[in-house]
Amino acid sequence: MSRVINADILIAGGGFSGSLLATILARHGMRVVLVERNRHPRFAIGESTTPTGNMAIRRISEQYDLPFLLSLSAYGTWKETYPGIACGSKRGFSYFFHEEDQPFAAFGDHRNELLVAANPDRERADTHWFRADVDAFLFEQAGRFGAVCMEETEIEEAVFDRLWSFRIRRERVTETICAPLAFDASGRSSVIAKALQIPEHPSGLRTRSQSLFGHFTDVTLWTDACPNLSTADHPFPCDEAALHHLFQGGWMWNLRFDNGITSAGFMLAPNAASRSSREPANGAREFRDRLNRLPTVRSAFENASPVRPITATGELQFRRSRLAESHWALLPASAYFLDPLHSTGLAHSLCCVERLAAMALAHPDKRPAIAATYDTNVQCEIDLLDRIIHAGYASLHDPSRFLRSAMLYFFGATFTEHAARAEPPLPTSFLHFHDPAFADLIRAEHARLTHGIDPARRPNSSIGPCNSEGNEIEMERFARRFQAYNKIGLCDPARRNMYPFL
Repeated sequence: MSRVINADILIAGGGFSGSLLATILARHGMRVVLVERNRHPRFAIGESTTPTGNMAIRRISEQYDLPFLLSLSAYGTWKETYPGIACGSKRGFSYFFHEEDQPFAAFGDHRNELLVAANPDRERADTHWFRADVDAFLFEQAGRFGAVCMEETEIEEAVFDRLWSFRIRRERVTETICAPLAFDASGRSSVIAKALQIPEHPSGLRTRSQSLFGHFTDVTLWTDACPNLSTADHPFPCDEAALHHLFQGGWMWNLRFDNGITSAGFMLAPNAASRSSREPANGAREFRDRLNRLPTVRSAFENASPVRPITATGELQFRRSRLAESHWALLPASAYFLDPLHSTGLAHSLCCVERLAAMALAHPDKRPAIAATYDTNVQCEIDLLDRIIHAGYASLHDPSRFLRSAMLYFFGATFTEHAARAEPPLPTSFLHFHDPAFADLIRAEHARLTHGIDPARRPNSSIGPCNSEGNEIEMERFARRFQAYNKIGLCDPARRNMYPFL
């Protein structure tokens, strides 16, 4: 007969979000069991924080008395406190628009560039997370605060009958964990979704993309690969950023870590992706083929070496139809996946950790209402994020339109950040999506940007409004529609697509 372990909370998935939630709850006296299928450190593709995510880290640190966490909220304190945990400095967002099979054309007016600063200096910069290190560290912290942390443990079955019962296997031993409340951060193969037979959301997602990605050493700086780039008025070093290379049909990210590794990958719309790229054995070949279509980017990878085989995926998007009830909830890792464009993943997960910690620590009678609010709010956030990212993909053929799609994200992000810094802080939500007027503007702009699009149209190499009277007029109209949410002078043609931290 297998051993039975009784707990207050079961958490499936020992990545950063599951581990952080386990740490919070164990710190406040709950019996938590955290189950991870693999062994740390294990590979996960690098991701970036944003000011929204780092504000969530600071709130969690202060509200739940976790001072160790505070140092992870800025690059300077991270490097001072945890030099052994790899990360990178993220000063903002850099976008460069390419015409395929042509060297990158650098213009003095930055018509095919966009740089938006997220912080004032390197000390207070956001961070790129080397997930193998960060996830392992947070998993260790969960154990240090009292959670029972199980690695290399397979959840063979999950059943709910007044209590959750997880049958697990580790080291050839079968055990059973029982608890009244369970959270799931185990990914698309969610054990809770499977146990409750939760289907995909009927409306699905508009965004469709697949990926080729890996970690590389010896990737040349973009400013060195493109020496004719005019950087004198860049608001920050464009390589210290979530660096986006945009082209018709997709985009590429570069995230630099201090350990010499660069996370790099392509996100491709289905009609732009090779069928062979779905086969892992063809991932390296397809990655090279993609680089060859971007000659200046290719030069940055001439001496680069992958540190592990390149991963090739099929379409990545999914969305669950239900996300929470009184006795369970899905963290974003198990609730949905959209696309890494604009780096929303870490921030959204951290905000959801906050919400589910409040649910777990509330009186059981209050959990149904909290769960219902979580379900409603997160589904709304998924929908609006999907519209912003879908508008970006639909606009890749026309850089001036892509700029407007990107501003939808930056309006929400910067308005949220300014509201949080106000005295007293103003009530807000993830990217200010709770505001019906703002949400309606996003829906309307998504419709404008995706209506009548001809994806076969060639790009015009002008991401900004500065080189076309028609673009400038349209940008003025766009800026007027969002004037109430524009806190840092976005869409100002005098800025020439260069936005410092304000």
